[in-house]
This record gives sequence, structure tokens and C-alpha cells, in this order.
Amino acid sequence: MEWEKWPYWLKGGIISLGYIVIAYILAFLVSLVFKSIGTPIYRFVTFFDFLSMLFCKGVCRGWEGLIQIYTIWFSYIIIGFFLGWVYGKIKSKRILIFVVLIILTLVGSLLFFKYFNSTDYLIENMSRGFNIKNDKVYAYEPRGSESGEYSIVEVKEANANSFENLICDYALDKSNVYWFHPRDYILYIKFYNADPKTFQVLNCLYTKDKNNVYVFGEVLEGVDVESFTILDNRGAFDARDKNYYYKSGRIEEVRLY
Repeated sequence: MEWEKWPYWLKGGIISLGYIVIAYILAFLVSLVFKSIGTPIYRFVTFFDFLSMLFCKGVCRGWEGLIQIYTIWFSYIIIGFFLGWVYGKIKSKRILIFVVLIILTLVGSLLFFKYFNSTDYLIENMSRGFNIKNDKVYAYEPRGSESGEYSIVEVKEANANSFENLICDYALDKSNVYWFHPRDYILYIKFYNADPKTFQVLNCLYTKDKNNVYVFGEVLEGVDVESFTILDNRGAFDARDKNYYYKSGRIEEVRLY
């Protein structure tokens, strides 16, 4: 069957499929340069993936990411079928319909850009604490479900690819350690000179790495790191090392030698 004799809806689906294949390859090549699939080209590719909006609200994670592979392909094929069918119905007005489609595409792109860069989209599905979205890390604090108020700030120094949430609102990436601590509009504290490779959360008060023991992000001075250990909180003290007992992050003047 010759191409000229194929129905326009089928031609539209095939052309749309060809577009998405080329766009995906281009997005992949660009991602190799920019080290991230969140490039503007990739985001444009996924603009019209309306099926993923139904399955995972446009933000597919984990196993949902497998669904999005198929939803993108089928979304574009369906759009191509529709545009081809419309074109076939009014092909006598080709120039007019071409201009209208271009305008609709530009308007749709602007609307999607506005939505995907809006705060409403950004906080969608976010939970209190550190969140990863669009290859960036954010600290998010809802101020009240009734008022709908919230605070959000980008953790610009964080690396999203290596970022990991720990217990007690602590987190780390390949370079830094962070503590989620909402206070006014300062939502987190970055540990200075902490070593993420050896960092441990001992409990919600004490943390340590190979160099220091920390109390809520501040270095606990005078402590012996190697011998520092947590005690039963029911006692008079909550930690000790070979020299001192500690209570609530402070050294008690009781020497053990």
C-alpha cells in the first residue's frame, strides 16, 4: 500500500511516532552532555504525555517510570491519529489548519511551561522535609493544612543523584550533610566540614562522623569521637565517652579517670 493512499489518521500517527523517536534520541544525546535527563528538550518531549497524568499525575517514580515509557509513546500516537484525522477532514484548507495547529502547539507549550514551573506543581506530592523533584532538592514545610500555607526553598548545594534522606530529618549527598530544621524561612542547616561517607545518626540529638560529634548540626567540643556512645535515656546521662558523661548535648563535669 502506497504512502499516498494511506488514511490521514494513520499517517498522523506514524509521523508523530517518528517525531517522538527522534526527540527521545536527541534528548538522550543532550543528557550525555548535561549529565541530566531533565533537560529542556526532554521536558518538551513529555509535555503532551497526557496519559501519565492519568496514571501517576505526571510525576512517575519507581515502577511508575516504566509506565511512563509507554504512556509517552501512546500519547503521541493518539495525538497524531487525531491531528491526521482532522487534517484529512479539512485538507482543502491546509494552510489555515497548519497555522492553527502551530498556534495551538505554542499556546499549549507555554501553558505547560507555566504549570511545570509553578509552585503548585512543585509542591504536588511533596511531604514535609527534603524532596527531590525535577532533578533538584527542595526543603518543604507545610504551615497548616487548613490555611494552606507552606514554605519551600531549593537546596542549591545538594546533589539530587546522590541525595539520601536519613532518620530524624537528617540527609546527605556525596559532598554534604543536611538537617531539616524549619525556623521562619530558614528550612535547613548544612553541616560544615562534615564527612558524608562516615556520617552516622546516633539518635535525633547526636550525630557523628570520623572527625566530630554533632548536636543538631553544631560540633560538640571536647568529645572523644572514637569512644563516644549513646546511653539509656532513662538514666541521669544520655551519652558518654572515655572522659565525660553528657546530658542533652552538654558535657557534665564528671571525669571518668
